[in-house]
Amino acid sequence: MNVTENTKRNGHGRYIGTQFSYDIDSLQLLTAQLNFNGSLNKSKYGRFSQLLADDETQQFRQSTNSKGNGNGFDGGLNYQLGFKKIKQDCLRYPIVICSIKPAAT
Repeated sequence: MNVTENTKRNGHGRYIGTQFSYDIDSLQLLTAQLNFNGSLNKSKYGRFSQLLADDETQQFRQSTNSKGNGNGFDGGLNYQLGFKKIKQDCLRYPIVICSIKPAAT
């Protein structure tokens, strides 16, 4: 029996994010963050099998191609309130936004 296989894969991803801060005054801070990501993956697979017998020969060929991608977005908003008497203490109100696009096949 003879078997030959061949596999090829290629994939990459990207990510970018940023954060912004704004001091409303000495006791209030507003922070926003945005992040984006994406990926693309491809693969190819091939296989060839050959069975040699005295009276007959059997052959089998298989080929598979696949491709997938995905994208995502997330963001956040933070509001921080400090206190005049104790500067180390603060109150935070986080808001998180998230959206993910499912991978396509």
